Amino acid sequence: MARDSKQDHALPDAGAEQPKAALAVLDRPGFQLGFAVLGAVAIPLLLAALIVILPGVDIPTARTWFFEHDAVQVYFQFVVFGMLSMLFVIFRRDDLAQYGIRREGLVSGSLLALLLVVIHWTRIYLQYGEWLPHPSLEVSFSLPVKLFYVLFGTFSYGLLELFFLVWMIVKVDQITDSAKRVWSPGLLIISVLFGLLHILTTGDLSNTLTVTAIYLGLNLIFKYTGNSIGPMLGWTLINAQVWAYLELLWKGA
Repeated sequence: MARDSKQDHALPDAGAEQPKAALAVLDRPGFQLGFAVLGAVAIPLLLAALIVILPGVDIPTARTWFFEHDAVQVYFQFVVFGMLSMLFVIFRRDDLAQYGIRREGLVSGSLLALLLVVIHWTRIYLQYGEWLPHPSLEVSFSLPVKLFYVLFGTFSYGLLELFFLVWMIVKVDQITDSAKRVWSPGLLIISVLFGLLHILTTGDLSNTLTVTAIYLGLNLIFKYTGNSIGPMLGWTLINAQVWAYLELLWKGA
């Protein structure tokens, strides 16, 4: 008896296709960028909402407590400025070369970043009469815990912060099909937008414009050389908050 030829071909399993479709969404640059940015906005709003519903606590009191506890701020920095992008890279097993973490362009990128660092340090010295002025942190821990905060603070305020910008630049350039352009939409939008956001945290227009110019310079080096290692190290050397954490190594010893 002849078999029906239709039985020789299995029909696609609609249930099996649904997880694949869901995973495909995660590969879209627009989804990744939107999720990371919305997460960076939603986390502070969620914390504010929790503060409001807690009995006997208000926003001004919580804000004062937050800025008086340096050990808490570094966790906030890590979560808001970089954690989500880092998780996308890890779980999707992204090729790090697309984010500039590679050998090509390492020397030229590092030299250009170092030049920017020297220019910034010189300007700071001429303006303030001292090298590397930075805030003083009040964190009283034993050496093992203190070393953790030094490493965690340096990573969060230095390497991870600029990697977050590079990651977003890459995503915007993928969306706009401009990855090969040096002066790309991603470079301009992300550098300027996140630089100007410092006015909300510092209230200092001069500092905000300086950070914006540095972001633009370091990210331009990444776009020009294709390497982000030098710019990430450069931002680590420039960010005064990093030096505040490094000072913990000998402070109170």
